[in-house]
Parts: sequence; structure tokens; C-alpha cells
Amino acid sequence: MKNPTSPQRKPKAKARVKAKAGAPKAGGETAAAKPGVMRTGAEPVRRGEARDALCAALIRVVARSGLDGVTYRSVAAEAGLSHGAASYHFATREEMIHEALVWASRHSIQVSRISVDGTLDNLGANLPELMAEYPEESMFSFELVLAAVRRPELASDVRASYYDFIDAVRNSLARLGFGDNLGLARVVFATIDGLSIQHLIYRDTRATEEGVRTLQQLLHLALDAARKEGSG
Repeated sequence: MKNPTSPQRKPKAKARVKAKAGAPKAGGETAAAKPGVMRTGAEPVRRGEARDALCAALIRVVARSGLDGVTYRSVAAEAGLSHGAASYHFATREEMIHEALVWASRHSIQVSRISVDGTLDNLGANLPELMAEYPEESMFSFELVLAAVRRPELASDVRASYYDFIDAVRNSLARLGFGDNLGLARVVFATIDGLSIQHLIYRDTRATEEGVRTLQQLLHLALDAARKEGSG
């Protein structure tokens, strides 16, 4: 039930790495020739795993130091990968930030309960738990939102991330009996997003739980009213 106005993410160009003079060819490749597959002080890591590790590392760097702290070197070091890993996997710093935002959005939707098939009381129910376990992801997202206000080149990626969340909520609400209601999905997501920001500031699990319960109660009332109107 994808929003037809949702922007389509364009694939980013991949970096091309030229083998250094004297570097062995396939079958005898060194860490210098393929830096993205070596973990510092550990066993080699596969390409997909390395990209995921770099995305997760970038999120931690931003949560700790802001966007200004993002460099190839800082992200690779945070991921525990060799120095050239970030530039091997991402052509530019901007591509690395873009991919980290896509990764964070996908992960948040997977682990949160904004996408549910069960009862209404499951919607957003694990928000306090997620804020305790993954605070860096929320800090990263909010950092990008603020940056996008000042830097229009980031706005399309942030909007695309928001569309992903809103679509997940929209589909959940449809399965729970609300029909296809984009406006309601926006309001529900805005509430959950706002509770996440407040949790980062207040660090009050009980208040966050109360906020989620209140949202669920309001949705119950709205659903009951819609059913009565439909039956009448």
C-alpha cells in the first residue's frame, strides 16, 4: 500500500578500487587490494556483513559526535575494520550517510511494533524497550532531521525514511480495521516519533509507556466509533 508520492531512492554509484601495483590478483588478494573485507586484528568479514557493520558504526559515530564526526577513518575504526574499508564500500561520505539512514529505517521497522498483525495493544508497545536498547538509532535519525532543515540535499533521504515508517503504520492500521487512512497513519507515527524524542530527553520509561497506552486507548475509541458508524 505504498504512498504514490513516496520518493524512489536511486541506487548510489559504487566505488571502484584499483589494485595497487604489485598487488596479487584474485586468489592471492591482500588486505591492501581489498580493504573492505579485513577486520582489524580478526578474521576476514564478508562484504555484506562489512557494509552492515559500517552502517551501524556510522550511526554510533553520529550519536556520539554528530554528522561532523563522520569520516571514512572514524567509521571504519568504530566498526573495527581496516582503514580503507569505508572508502571501498562507499564512493562518497554522502553515500555512506544515505545507506546508514536506509539501514537504520529498515532495522527500526523490523524490530519495532509499528508494523503489526496482531491486536491494537501491540502497536508501539515495545517503544520504551527499543529506546533503551537502540538509543543511537533515534539520536542518528533526529540528527539527520535537524541537519536536513539546514541542508536541503539531505531532505529527500529523510523524507523517504519518514515515508517508509508512515507506510508501515498505514499498513498496520489497515490490518487492524482502520482501512486505508494515510492521515491517521501520519498522526500515529508523529506521536510515536514525538514520544521517542521525549524519551531521549526525559529518560522516563514510565512516562513513555503511559504515552503509548494513551495512544492505544485513543485508537480503540476511534475504531469503536468507526465500527458503530458502519453498523448504523
